Amino acid sequence: MSDRPKISVVLPTYNGAAYLVESITSIVRQSFSSWELIIIDDGSTDSTPEIIQEFVARDSRIRQVTHAENRNLPTALNTGFSESRGEYLTWSSDDNVYNQNAFQKLIGVLNDRDEIDIVYADFKMIDAAGQRIRSIQCLSPRELPVRNGIGACFMYRCAVHDALSGYEESLHCAEDWDFWLRAYIAGFCFYHFRENLYSYRDHQSSLTRKHRRLVQAASRNVLEKNLPSMQHLGPATRARCEYAMSRRSCIMGETWSGILHFVSACKTSPIAVFRDTLMIVALRMKEAACKIMRVY
Repeated sequence: MSDRPKISVVLPTYNGAAYLVESITSIVRQSFSSWELIIIDDGSTDSTPEIIQEFVARDSRIRQVTHAENRNLPTALNTGFSESRGEYLTWSSDDNVYNQNAFQKLIGVLNDRDEIDIVYADFKMIDAAGQRIRSIQCLSPRELPVRNGIGACFMYRCAVHDALSGYEESLHCAEDWDFWLRAYIAGFCFYHFRENLYSYRDHQSSLTRKHRRLVQAASRNVLEKNLPSMQHLGPATRARCEYAMSRRSCIMGETWSGILHFVSACKTSPIAVFRDTLMIVALRMKEAACKIMRVY
């Protein structure tokens, strides 16, 4: 393409042959057509390269970049966005699927409202076979100092990426949370589009399932890294942040660190800790009920 595309989509994949065709097809079939897709083959050893080449041969909007060896998701993202030419940026995973009008609706917000820098949408969770599990409503960006509630379907202006210098490569498994949190701290404006535009696949081989401990460690590192830059936080939010670090430390087996963070959280705002505990219990009960309903 000689003209600059409006949207650049980066799709990192590592041995993603099982669902890659479905993922790429959901982009090719978008109702909004001014996009480029940059697929990063991050050292795959299965049939992923052949699948990518078939799509590249059929559609000039699709390009392939190959890493000789696996370099992990945040590095693949930075590789992809260094090649991007779009005014608006997004990325997806090789096992997830866009609704057909996702780009049209996301870009509509950014085109119509100059004050919005980042738009994100609700999504549904599906199983390995593509069957709906439940719908997920994203959270306010005000929750970012505590947890990542932005979700998997989003679009942002290239100025956001440039200002943040891309993704932190040392935070594999939590690089997206770190990116959103840094954007929040920097004062970029988020907008929650309250409609399901994406399907997020939950299966045994997914990154979050295979590397739960790594996810917890990286998540705690995100909070520890960014907490000094969040001096504006009120006592309740700061306590919730400390409590989040406490829970992740305990999950990792670092009990003493977990105790210290918990004590700090309780000293700062015991009420906030109590409320978060109730919320976590309620969430676990809801998840358990959903599993029982699926079984029966």
